[in-house]
Amino acid sequence: MLRTSVGRCVSSRSMAQQVRPPIKLYSTEGRYATALYTVSATQQKLPDVEKDMTTIKTLMDTNKDFKNFVNSPLVNRVEKRKIMNEILTHLKVGAHTTNLFDTLAENNRLAMTGNVVKSFQELMTAHKGQIVGKVTTAEKMDASTEQEVRKVLQSFLKQGQTLQIETKVDAGIGGGMIVQVGDKYIDMSVATKKRKLDALLEMPV
Repeated sequence: MLRTSVGRCVSSRSMAQQVRPPIKLYSTEGRYATALYTVSATQQKLPDVEKDMTTIKTLMDTNKDFKNFVNSPLVNRVEKRKIMNEILTHLKVGAHTTNLFDTLAENNRLAMTGNVVKSFQELMTAHKGQIVGKVTTAEKMDASTEQEVRKVLQSFLKQGQTLQIETKVDAGIGGGMIVQVGDKYIDMSVATKKRKLDALLEMPV
């Protein structure tokens, strides 16, 4: 249903299903981005849509009013949809991009704009043979640990792919690490282990 909404200008749904995204994204934002990627790839419009999404990201990064607008819960859905379409017309983006954001606005999800753009860029990175490895640790990794993690993540890659590592520090995980590379997700954090142990202890004997 989501793919159909985004791909209103595609006459055949079966055509869209022939294109497989380079990686699977499981979040709601990821599903919107995947729908856009699939429709755009089917119509051979990926370069144009990538340019559109870069334009919107730049606007998000440089225009505080636009960022506040898409994130604001105070503007009603109908008005927000109308204003967003006017902005997209002014930006001169293509039909696929316009349809995506019209769908987001219709579903009252324009606040997802930043994450949808980021997810689409992740798909495009994978499309070009570059895989993003996201590593979250409780403390900043030293050079030796990061190099060791890089070697492990390299083993997940297919021939011809290259690795980009994004690191994040989150003290809330308590220790260990959370790793996501492509569509693989591995949670080795202390916080998750503790939750599982607590759940086990609460089970009736």
